[in-house]
Amino acid sequence: ETGATGSQGVTGATGSVGATGATGITGATGATGSNGSTGATGATGATGNSTIYHAIGYNNNIGATATTYIMDGGAIRTTEVSAQQIMPNSGTISNLYVRLRTAQPADGSIVVTLRVNGVSSTLVATVPASSGANTTHTDLTHSVSYSAGDLLNFQLLNNSSSSSGSIVSIGFQESH
Repeated sequence: ETGATGSQGVTGATGSVGATGATGITGATGATGSNGSTGATGATGATGNSTIYHAIGYNNNIGATATTYIMDGGAIRTTEVSAQQIMPNSGTISNLYVRLRTAQPADGSIVVTLRVNGVSSTLVATVPASSGANTTHTDLTHSVSYSAGDLLNFQLLNNSSSSSGSIVSIGFQESH
């Protein structure tokens, strides 16, 4: 026969931790949350400038003591109104270059002046008397502002009593 069960003995010391088991499979991705509200609109940036570089080529002599006019298109005109070009926007013209093809006579200069609405501006390039062939003359100091609707052209004044050197091109920078 079996006797009565005795009282429980003292609990023994805890054993060491066993190895970590394998990682289980990743669960399914949850649904995408809704988009947040749109942030405030930032300040408008400054308007940038556009710059256009023009070159008027025509390769003509200016008659002795003559005043002639030209603008984009390249044909020399004897009357200013036929050379004036209406400007569709406001802007500034600067960096005037005049290129001579043949030498200017010793008895006078050529003066190339930007005109606005029939009035001479400060943008002027002078080809001195006795300037050699294939030389460039500039006004890189002055700039002239104009408004939409203004009429622009260049005046070419030959101060020589003989025929001028041949101007092959006029170049300038327009910013607006």
